[in-house]
Amino acid sequence: MKLVDSKSFPKQINIPSIATEKVTVLTNCVLTEDEVTLFNASIKSICEYIQKNNISLDEHFAFNVIFTEDGSFAFEEDSNGTFGHQFQLATYNMDMLRKLNNFDMMLLTFVEELSHYFFRISDEKAVKYRVEEILKIFHPSFDLDVLVKKYSLNGF
Repeated sequence: MKLVDSKSFPKQINIPSIATEKVTVLTNCVLTEDEVTLFNASIKSICEYIQKNNISLDEHFAFNVIFTEDGSFAFEEDSNGTFGHQFQLATYNMDMLRKLNNFDMMLLTFVEELSHYFFRISDEKAVKYRVEEILKIFHPSFDLDVLVKKYSLNGF
């Protein structure tokens, strides 16, 4: 399958080697270099946490990340003879994130969706603790409580 209206990235997406066979990143909107930088920092921090805590990704299915302009996207077949597909997916609605005009909120969103996948945490409240732990690694002044109050985040 392929993403309809797929776009290229303005700057390289850098998936750390421990996750290159697990994560595919696609976009149907134009991202800024800053947005790509934030995503790269997000996945790098998560992978460092995984390595530091000896977490195995052996049992993880491949995972797809899609950046969308407005939350919508479509796939189409790119080969004959395929009768079905199975995939795990995270999407980022960039229009909504950009309206917040806050890089910390964008970073939080990137790390949260990736954390659901990498750490197999489905509960929104439970994932908060892992997200905060990861964000503190490379952004020591990150304050989740400030964002929760400022944006009235559900589940946090």
